Amino acid sequence: MGELNLDGVETHITTFDLNMRYGFSNRLELGVTIPFVYRSTTYQSIGDDLSTERESEVNVDEAALGDISATLSYRLLPETPTRPDVVISAGVRAPTGKDPYGIGLREDDNTNLIVPTELPTGNGVWAATTSVSLLKTLDPAIVFGSLGYTYNFEESFDDISASSGDQPGDVDLGDSIQVGFGTAFALNERLSLALSYSHEHIRKSEITSNGSTSKVIDSDANVGVFNIGGTYALNDSTSIVTNLGIGLTDDASDISLTFRMPFQL
Repeated sequence: MGELNLDGVETHITTFDLNMRYGFSNRLELGVTIPFVYRSTTYQSIGDDLSTERESEVNVDEAALGDISATLSYRLLPETPTRPDVVISAGVRAPTGKDPYGIGLREDDNTNLIVPTELPTGNGVWAATTSVSLLKTLDPAIVFGSLGYTYNFEESFDDISASSGDQPGDVDLGDSIQVGFGTAFALNERLSLALSYSHEHIRKSEITSNGSTSKVIDSDANVGVFNIGGTYALNDSTSIVTNLGIGLTDDASDISLTFRMPFQL
């Protein structure tokens, strides 16, 4: 993005997900997620009104559709007294959001801040996902775990640079491995509590331009999050689900808060 000369960047992301699931049978289910993303990023630096002592601050906002995804899940093995419930899943993510490539920069008036003209709401590439999940009842609790992999397809773009003028190139986002495990237990007939840990390892991305391929510095990441969640059943078909995610690695968000209200038609 060039030389931003920043003292700090603070980003808040709010996502409204519309999730739809349809069960073809008691073993096969299709899920579709349509996200709407609002991003607000604050850039801060010394240099307000070209002073070396006054702090400047610029906000950039973006609200748009995110990347739509679809997942097909199949219960491979039902739970028995000696065996966990086993579910395998395969999915695809479409680049329906605003991609992060070719976004221009602007210099704010009377400051030394150079900031993007807009913010991305998606990854810009197609992706395929696969995972396996295990669940075992250990009355009065359940334990669960999952292992997943995401493959990002290489994509060509007309412009991958923030500089003036188009710089076409190919982007190969790093694939990722996800692992998670946890436990959940009922506090009463309506309220349950869940504790879990999720970790994602993201490999380095590569960019090819003018026949030369290079790895993107600091594009790899390890995202570890400890989750505390609760579910309250309003009735037989509607529940309220909350989750607090606490980032435990440098690449994770400090805090993420999720509210969901699933209901069955």
